[in-house]
Amino acid sequence: MAKFILLEDVEVETVREGMEQWILLSPTPAGEALALLLTGEAPVRRGGRLAVRHDREVDRRLVTLIDGLISLRWDHPTFTQLELVGSSGVWEQEG
Repeated sequence: MAKFILLEDVEVETVREGMEQWILLSPTPAGEALALLLTGEAPVRRGGRLAVRHDREVDRRLVTLIDGLISLRWDHPTFTQLELVGSSGVWEQEG
């Protein structure tokens, strides 16, 4: 089993034997809301964390969420405070 820490409150756990991936979130209101958004049901608690099994549906919802946030940021740059960092590591904005 390998764990990759992406952010302070989010980890991805891979179980090699079953070829499964789990997204582990902190048990905060934001973590619970994200788990509910990704799964459509109450989050599973495991080891003091919220566990979301990464399957095709979760992946589809995650991609849709990310694409929507990026689109919102690019289409309305003065409306949101989300900053996008490009591959060069600097903030990028059209125009």
